[in-house]
Amino acid sequence: MQDPNRPRSNDKSHMPANSMLYEKIIPAALLLMGILTVALILFAAAVLFGIVHF
Repeated sequence: MQDPNRPRSNDKSHMPANSMLYEKIIPAALLLMGILTVALILFAAAVLFGIVHF
């Protein structure tokens, strides 16, 4: 039985080295979604406090 805390030597990462998707696109998408989330929260708070009227 193998020790569960010891990494197996035959495990390989499925992420390719120097991948533009994982190095540029996904972090940019996460950042954009975070900014959009904050903007929506601020907009919802403005509606709740009566700053923005519909």
